[in-house]
Amino acid sequence: MEIQSVRISATFFRDTIDARLDLDETQVGFKTPMIKGSSSPTEIPAKLQALIERMTAEGASDLHLAAGRKPLWRIDGDMTIIEDAEVL
Repeated sequence: MEIQSVRISATFFRDTIDARLDLDETQVGFKTPMIKGSSSPTEIPAKLQALIERMTAEGASDLHLAAGRKPLWRIDGDMTIIEDAEVL
């Protein structure tokens, strides 16, 4: 299988995530996101929301999360530890 990387804008990323989570117009932009479609909607944790907002602002394409480690993101093809983030 061949994998090709692509670059997308932060706006496209945010809009795609919003659409994938089926957010309504009052929830767009990760202000108070809720996942619809279940009897009890699940709120996106504040720490994850903050990381996603930073990710889009910094132009990161990937966010890597692992227990016991600081999160990493990929910017311009380079993996970087988010130094000011807490260990997960």
